[in-house]
Amino acid sequence: LKQTPHAASVDWDKVAHLREFGGVRIEDNVRVTADAPENLTRNGFALHGTRLYVAKVGELRVRWSRALPSVPSSVTVLREPDGRFYASFVVERDPTPLAPVARTAGIDLGLVWFASVVASDGTAEHVVNPRHLRVARRRLAGAQRRLARKRKGSANRAKARVRVAVAHRKVRDRRADHHHKLALRLIRENQV
Repeated sequence: LKQTPHAASVDWDKVAHLREFGGVRIEDNVRVTADAPENLTRNGFALHGTRLYVAKVGELRVRWSRALPSVPSSVTVLREPDGRFYASFVVERDPTPLAPVARTAGIDLGLVWFASVVASDGTAEHVVNPRHLRVARRRLAGAQRRLARKRKGSANRAKARVRVAVAHRKVRDRRADHHHKLALRLIRENQV
């Protein structure tokens, strides 16, 4: 059996400063913030229908990315810089083997081309580097300029910081989406 993480996006109505995970005090005035991932085992969380119960926080609405294949053994809750919270569940599931394919391929990662793929049947393919950061550069630069003009500690600076974090998250998500789709296509078309 294989343990795999299943992610779910948490819509937190109960987010209030550091109350998320009980704001655990470690030493004098040091707190563990919600920016560090919080790992919870079976006695620290529970699933009540479509809601996630977290100890010391309460029930939370969750937007599920997919159904859980089995009962989760643990959950990791983390907060992204743009203010979003995610819950990643560890579940056990049986591996599903892929259909056998006779074709094999060699992959060369580069800078000009994202990847050059040469298959055993003689075909060659160059995957273009999408350069997601270059596409978003103007929007990101504008958001960072607006952030630089805000007074430190102000509410407007906090909102501008979130806008910069959202712009960076969009670039990161586009990169991850491209990588995952390309890897899945290459695995399905070629022998692993």
